[in-house]
Amino acid sequence: MKNCLKFLTAACFFAFTAVAASAQFGIHTGYVYTQTDISYKNSNDVSNTLTNGLYLGIDYDINLVAGLSVQPGIFYSYAANEDKTRVNLLGQQFSREQDHIEHSLLVPVHAKYSFNIVEDILKLYLFAGPTFNVGLSAFDKIEYDGGRIEGDFTYNCYTGKVTVNEGFHDVSSSSFTQDFDNAGKTLQRFDVLVGGGAGLRVVRFLDIKVGYDYGLLNRAAKSYRDNMSMHASRFYVGLGIRF
Repeated sequence: MKNCLKFLTAACFFAFTAVAASAQFGIHTGYVYTQTDISYKNSNDVSNTLTNGLYLGIDYDINLVAGLSVQPGIFYSYAANEDKTRVNLLGQQFSREQDHIEHSLLVPVHAKYSFNIVEDILKLYLFAGPTFNVGLSAFDKIEYDGGRIEGDFTYNCYTGKVTVNEGFHDVSSSSFTQDFDNAGKTLQRFDVLVGGGAGLRVVRFLDIKVGYDYGLLNRAAKSYRDNMSMHASRFYVGLGIRF
C-alpha cells in the first residue's frame, strides 16, 4: 500500500512537472463590441443596446497532446455607450445625455487546437468553450440640461440605487428620479457565454485572435424576467504576447 502511494505521488509530481513545462503564460488586450437584445413576452418588439469597450487580462495555455490544449484565463472588461437626445417634458425642451458603463470580470475556459502553417513562424489555431461573466459594476449617468430639470444623477443597474449628484435640481415637483427608485435593479451580475474563434501565432510569441460569444442566461433582474429577456452577445479582436 505504501509503495502504491509513493508511486501515485511520484506520478502526480511528474505529470504536474510535464504540464507546467508545456504550459505558456500569455497577456492579452483588445477591442470588444457587445450587443444586448431585449425582447418582451407580450410583444413582438425587440430592442437592443450596443456598447464598445476593451479587455485586458492573462491566460494559461496548457498543452494536452499534439496540437490540443486547454486555455483558462481571467480578464477585465470595460464597456460603454453614450446616447444624446432632445426630449419634451412638461411643455419644455430638454437636452438629455445618458452614459451607460459596465465593468466586468471574464473567466474563459477554452479548448484549443493548433496546427502549423509555416514551421516555427506561423501557426493557426481554433478555440471554443464557455466564458463565465461576473458583473463588477453597471450604471447609467443621466444628465439633463433645460430649465425646470437640470443636472445629473447616477443609477446603479445592479442594486437599483439612485445617487443624485450635487447641483441637480427639479423645480417641477415631478419627483423625476422617483421612476428610477421604483424600477429597482434591472440587471443580474452573472452570465454564461459560449462561443469560439480563431487566431494566429506569429513567430511563437505573438497572438492575434478574433472571437464571438453568446450569453445563455437572461440578464434581466429576477423581478423583470416574467415579462422580458435580455441576452448579450459579443465580438472581440485581440492581440497578445505569450511567454
